[in-house]
Amino acid sequence: MLLISELFINNISYNIITDYNSLIPRIKTLSESLFILFPEVHIFIDWINETEISAILGNNFYINITFHQFGDDIPFLVGSSFESPEYERRIRNIHALQDILSNNKGKEWHFISTETSFVFPSRLTRFLSYKTPNDLDVFGFSWYFFDSNYIFLPKSPTKVYYDHNGGFVVSSRLLEKIIPGIKNCSNIYASPYIDEEVKYVTCFSHSLGDGFYHNCLKHMTTLFSPFDFHKNLLNLDPNAISYGNLNESTITRLFQSIIHVFEDNTGDSYIFNWEDYGLTSMQFELFETGDCSIFIFGYALQIASYVLYAKSPIIPVIHGQSFKQQFDNNITVMYYCDDSLESGEMVSDGLFLYNNSIQFRVLCPKPLKLSKNNNNFRITNLSVDWN
Repeated sequence: MLLISELFINNISYNIITDYNSLIPRIKTLSESLFILFPEVHIFIDWINETEISAILGNNFYINITFHQFGDDIPFLVGSSFESPEYERRIRNIHALQDILSNNKGKEWHFISTETSFVFPSRLTRFLSYKTPNDLDVFGFSWYFFDSNYIFLPKSPTKVYYDHNGGFVVSSRLLEKIIPGIKNCSNIYASPYIDEEVKYVTCFSHSLGDGFYHNCLKHMTTLFSPFDFHKNLLNLDPNAISYGNLNESTITRLFQSIIHVFEDNTGDSYIFNWEDYGLTSMQFELFETGDCSIFIFGYALQIASYVLYAKSPIIPVIHGQSFKQQFDNNITVMYYCDDSLESGEMVSDGLFLYNNSIQFRVLCPKPLKLSKNNNNFRITNLSVDWN
């Protein structure tokens, strides 16, 4: 497991709330990419097959996962038309909040997302380093809703919820405040018609009063984006903390655009971490052709209407004084180290597609040691009183 920005990352728990059918197709991809970036991953799920998970994860010593298994079916849904994974998630997952708090003593913040999200850990820690963990805070991408469920919720001028596809982060102080009333709140809003994301925020309001909604604007941020960024490559936010609704290939490409894992001749593992450059973009015109182009650091190269994706991580050459990366159509991108630049700064000295190669100057990272964890996953059982 890797400690990124050690001053803060150990103060944050990383949690995925999902179900078996949604997670299993992605678990191998996630365990070989995003999960490496966190000291520990907590997955809240309806049930898990230990033999299957063991076969999928194999001998991946870079991860540390705890599966929190809800187990039994929800009694009052059995035999009804609502007995399905989607409706069960809407009722079940509010109870994960209590376990998130109790299993992460000493942590000040808790990031909660789905299996479709990708988060940049260093950006998350940087964002939270400017926040006060003793405040009753939650931050995420917010939606207003005005559907039929509105009538069931506390009367208030504003209705918002935080989209868990992009992820949201909540302080321990807020969880401590709402946990004593979580059972009562879950009973009041037990309807399978109410989305789980709406239930989270209504339980926040149920415990904190309507004042929570009046202060909702300070909790809203577009940095936790629930959108697949491919829809608008020209307007990527280089400060975005997370993106959601991503498929497996996108998650893999994102990971290799910022992380390269390698072993030295002694068997020790290291990484080069380019997080500060993640999805940074530069628009330019190729001198030979005049084509308008955009380079998305480590991820893609768009020339005219063609998008060429990276096919490899960013690999060091010449004793770490430069790096290279392979893209579609046999194009090589060269990154030359320039210590006069700031982290995240990228410079081109005139861009020519010469010999299928494009060059940039960047501030190169130093290798960081990646520690191994021999007990790479465990399963615990959650108990929920449905009475």
